[in-house]
Amino acid sequence: MKRITLVIFIIFVAGCLLILGVFYVRSMSAKYSWRPRYQHQSKEPYDTRFIFEMLKDSYGDSNFILVNKSPEKLINDTVINSLYFNIGFRTYYDSATVQWFVDYIRRGNKAFFASENIPSQILENVFGLDSSYIFTNLYNDSIIHTLFIDDSNMIYKFHFQDGKKKKIYSWKYLPDSCLNHYWMRGLIEPLSVIDSGRVNFIEINYGQGTVYILTTPLLLTNYYLIKKEGFEYASDVFEKTGKANTIYWDNFNHFSLPQDIQDEGMNPLKFFLSQKSLRWGWYLTIIVLIFFFIFHLKRRQKPILIKTPDKNTSIEYAKTVGLLHYRTDTHGNLSEQLMRIFLSYTKGRYKINLSDGREEDIKIISFHSGIDAKHIKDIFTNYYLIKHDSEPSKSDTIKLYSLLEYFYKNCK
Repeated sequence: MKRITLVIFIIFVAGCLLILGVFYVRSMSAKYSWRPRYQHQSKEPYDTRFIFEMLKDSYGDSNFILVNKSPEKLINDTVINSLYFNIGFRTYYDSATVQWFVDYIRRGNKAFFASENIPSQILENVFGLDSSYIFTNLYNDSIIHTLFIDDSNMIYKFHFQDGKKKKIYSWKYLPDSCLNHYWMRGLIEPLSVIDSGRVNFIEINYGQGTVYILTTPLLLTNYYLIKKEGFEYASDVFEKTGKANTIYWDNFNHFSLPQDIQDEGMNPLKFFLSQKSLRWGWYLTIIVLIFFFIFHLKRRQKPILIKTPDKNTSIEYAKTVGLLHYRTDTHGNLSEQLMRIFLSYTKGRYKINLSDGREEDIKIISFHSGIDAKHIKDIFTNYYLIKHDSEPSKSDTIKLYSLLEYFYKNCK
């Protein structure tokens, strides 16, 4: 009883500690997803719901168009003075779309790419830039300062937040080799820089239109725009592009942070706890297991074996002998049947074959059964007398029966 109680107590304590551990991990887990996904419908820190709503309010519903398919299939070839806006981790367009951009920008439209990876296929085909110069460098720090070149008195300060901690982030910027190569040709104009003059925002003129590239799209996400400094920075960024008649928000060629980078530090338990249905399924499973162990291991009465009372086999034996006597014509045949039963009994019980009545076998049977060897020998002597008598008497058969009955009742 004490042992079962102790087991139940240990299981109960372990269950309580497990539940507390789950709630502790839950409290330590991020309440928000701190992965840069740039989703315009989400209010997570590094999504773009706020900048989406800000531009939509600025241009109005009729002049704000969400692009959910290839732009050449949606935007008319006669459109001018419009702004095509794409924000995400990277951009990619097929050859047909690239050719469409050539005409779109040249005839007097603007394209804004807020991307950590420069849209090289557009710059190569639209402006003939050498892809060997089109790349970005990394500036690893948790805090950056950025300012616009034409207004060096206003410095914006931003930090990268991951949950409750500030962490180092790889901020992208354009290397001097790229800028110098094309700046001298009058193709690129830097608009803003981050720490130590690293250019992160440029303007490229082409035909009657312009291309804008911002290598730090994270600064236009929800986490920064909810603060005054972030809102002012975003306003200054779009002030550089000027007001267009229509803005097209690219939701078709949209790419967020690669999955392997998004899930860095995301263990299975955190994933379970981040999903409401999985979280409650996890809790219920733990609770059910605890109750199962508590009720399953409580004291149980051991199974009671059913012990049947000893049967008096003498009556059955007498019936059997009587039936044998009824079916036989002489005392010799009856004695033969009684002896067969005896030999079968000893062979099955003691694994000894007594068919020949050897002294060694009789001693072994005597040892195991506890019956005197002389008594067992008398059984065989009486049997042989009956067997070799041409007319055995009734008294000889009764004597053999009595000897066998004594053996059955007293053997071990």
